[in-house]
Amino acid sequence: MPPLSTIAKREPLLAGICKVIQELRSIGVFKSTFVEARLDRDNRIRCSFNLSGTTTFRLSSSENAFGSGLNLQNIPSGNEDAADGDLELPNIRKLFIPDDGMIIWDADLKNADFYTVVWESDDEMFRVALDKGLDMHLLNVGTLFEVKEITMERLMDPEFVKYAKKRYERQRNKFAKPWCHGTNFGGGDRTMAATCGITVRENERFRLKWFRDHPGIAEWHKRTEHQLKTHRYVENKFGYRYYFFDRIEAALPEALAWVPQSTTGCVINRAWDNISRELPQTEVLIQVHDSLVGQFPAHLKDEMLQRIPDVAKVTVPYDKPLVIPVGLKSSSISWGHCE
Repeated sequence: MPPLSTIAKREPLLAGICKVIQELRSIGVFKSTFVEARLDRDNRIRCSFNLSGTTTFRLSSSENAFGSGLNLQNIPSGNEDAADGDLELPNIRKLFIPDDGMIIWDADLKNADFYTVVWESDDEMFRVALDKGLDMHLLNVGTLFEVKEITMERLMDPEFVKYAKKRYERQRNKFAKPWCHGTNFGGGDRTMAATCGITVRENERFRLKWFRDHPGIAEWHKRTEHQLKTHRYVENKFGYRYYFFDRIEAALPEALAWVPQSTTGCVINRAWDNISRELPQTEVLIQVHDSLVGQFPAHLKDEMLQRIPDVAKVTVPYDKPLVIPVGLKSSSISWGHCE
């Protein structure tokens, strides 16, 4: 039997029913996996960490040895403001609340992996766009679909960005986001065509256009492939290496992904260490790949909201030093209410 998403495309009259069935299935998984996870006796939730679970310095967590807790790296934020046709799913992070008199905070590295891709490829246009804080997904829509009204200058106008996000919502969210990420990390024509629902021929045209406008990314791919062929490892700017023993063609996508992902892991863990040492008034509760979640006393809110992003900044030692911006949200209600 074909997937529900395929049935919905083939039979538009059944799309609403398929959407409801998909939501019910997802909500059932949310309930059994997250809502019904066992708490410890003090009503806190914990986990067990597998120190060799990843190769990118991210944490790998699961239910602990006493049968309580769960994977705290994968708590869904849901999609409560879903656009038409998207699944409406609850924000499970709203179940995680701060202690009395405390404020919970969420500090994340903005576009963390993409920053490393830009610095590895030495793409000056992307570097300027990131420095200006432009919406990168809309910028990529303009490149891939040759939308003339989407320019770097116009993306500096908040009103235009609001209009463009609505006007090009599907191109931005359903295509540019997954396609650019996958292609940057070596996704082949067949893989990306299947992921984005286009033909292989269309993907070839998009890929040629992408590498034409961003030749540094293509050069980074070639440089990484040469590194694998000659040394069988890749290395990030912190000096960590990852060795590969598979065929080069099979290893290339993983090698391309490892450099940005491991760089992000190194940065977020160093940020965690900085916060723990320099701000003992706040408590880091969990690391979630490219973000940290913690809590601090409510009376220190103004001070902590100013100091945490500053203390969390870590310099990646490229020839042109890279500092990935840190965004900070907080709430007195729950993790899911942080804004």
